Amino acid sequence: MVVSPPPSPATDLRWVLARALERGRHLLTPDELEVVLTLQALDDPALSVWARIARRTHAVQRYEHLGEHAALMLEAGLVVEDVPWADRAARCTVPELQEGLRAVGRSTRGRRDTLVERLAPHAGWSFQRWVRVEHRELLRRCDRLAFLERHPDPARPVIERLGHVRWVAYPTEPAPPLFADREALLRWEAVLDALVAVESGEEVELQGLLQALREGHARAPGRLDAHRRLGRTLLEVARDLERAGEPEQARAVYREVAVCCPERRVAAGIREARTLEASGAALDALGVLSGLRDARGPEALAVHRAGRRTARACRRSWAPPAPHPPLRERNVRLPRAGHRAGRPVFGDDEHTVELAVIELLTGLGRTALHAEGGLWRHLYGLLLGDALFAPVGQLPAPFLAGPLDLGTSGFAERRPVEVERALRAVAEGRAPDLVRRTWEAWEGCQIAGVRWDSEDRDVAIVEGLGPGLLNAVLSVLLERGWKAARGLPDLAVLPGPSTRIPGALPSRLTPDVLLVEVKTPNDTLSDAQRWWLARLEPFVTAEVWRVTADP
Repeated sequence: MVVSPPPSPATDLRWVLARALERGRHLLTPDELEVVLTLQALDDPALSVWARIARRTHAVQRYEHLGEHAALMLEAGLVVEDVPWADRAARCTVPELQEGLRAVGRSTRGRRDTLVERLAPHAGWSFQRWVRVEHRELLRRCDRLAFLERHPDPARPVIERLGHVRWVAYPTEPAPPLFADREALLRWEAVLDALVAVESGEEVELQGLLQALREGHARAPGRLDAHRRLGRTLLEVARDLERAGEPEQARAVYREVAVCCPERRVAAGIREARTLEASGAALDALGVLSGLRDARGPEALAVHRAGRRTARACRRSWAPPAPHPPLRERNVRLPRAGHRAGRPVFGDDEHTVELAVIELLTGLGRTALHAEGGLWRHLYGLLLGDALFAPVGQLPAPFLAGPLDLGTSGFAERRPVEVERALRAVAEGRAPDLVRRTWEAWEGCQIAGVRWDSEDRDVAIVEGLGPGLLNAVLSVLLERGWKAARGLPDLAVLPGPSTRIPGALPSRLTPDVLLVEVKTPNDTLSDAQRWWLARLEPFVTAEVWRVTADP
């Protein structure tokens, strides 16, 4: 069974406001609640006009843009006419600026920004009416509560309405509130605003960010959570401090991140060790790195590399990790086409290297898929369909493309029975049955990561990849979250006829499934790519194809 929001333009903002009240009514002040109710009480034309101007970049708008609804909006307090003259000048056209400057007896020559600066200190230079749109912050808060995203796209209801998007109808059970109280909501919003400011190049209020990290102000359910992002931002801030010649201050930040953000512990520890080594305390650096030897996945490779270098610097030993199997490599030549956007392109159609290899294999009778993360998130949704909408407290309201913890390590922890059942079915070769069941139940519905292109194609893909490979990838994504998909090989070549690749060395392509990481001459393998190639080796042939261009 599927449901869909009513396909009417006037319902877009009403949908947002209704969802926001369902999920966060207790987080709004009485005044904010009154504003939301006032908006809901507007007739459709007036509400549409307010929604349009409220979502524009600038809060200051022309009075005439309100049309016949201007008096109603002024009376309701949705807009006000108390607009500073400097703000009016900033929104005027060049002819309007010149007319205003003539009215105050100032020069009308110069660029627009010069004219604005010249006119801004003056008042009374125009009879043009302007308004300032009120409650834009409240609208943004409602967007976040409605879409359950940190930075929602306000155009999404329109896109969904035009596409007649369908949603899964699932049983909603009482779930913990998104935020314990309004103070928690405001602290979370303040962290998001601070992160946006830092990423925009504004000055960092470092102590405030560190306090937010220590006290968990960025914590929120599922994909609303910004704690990892806060940790990453602080690592970047500390790196800038290193470059600015302040290693002690940078080290203090690294230590805070390592303690308060476990997901960033290894990255912070490696950087802390580098600051110690740069300060002449190589033995202390080696001690920090030794404490990171329990790292798993691609991070273990980074720890080993840093530890081996630091141990060599202080003439100590560093036990090597378990050896990885040797890389399988193949040299492939493709016709040269030049460069586009800084990347080499190949063939008459100027394809990127991945698409050029896919085209080459297609011509040889083999099906190759551009895999990386997208294909595996798609298969994740299809194979774990029975677990996606299990009522475990992560589906607090209708119209969700998946539970709040989808793509995180908590997904499997909250659904052990359903996940274990799916993995067992995959191991027993019943992955095609899981795919067919998901298609039958929810074809065309919004499910994060899933693309409804062809059921037969999806069945053929899981049959071609095989149980061992599917389980090997799924188990990592369930344990570490979707972020672990970074580093998966570029291409998945499905079973097909044995053939030879002209000009390749080796040239023979076996009929079995093959995963391919494609590299041009200037590309190198990342730690994540090396780790995945080693991880998948027992289950499938995984190769690195070194692609060069014909002269």
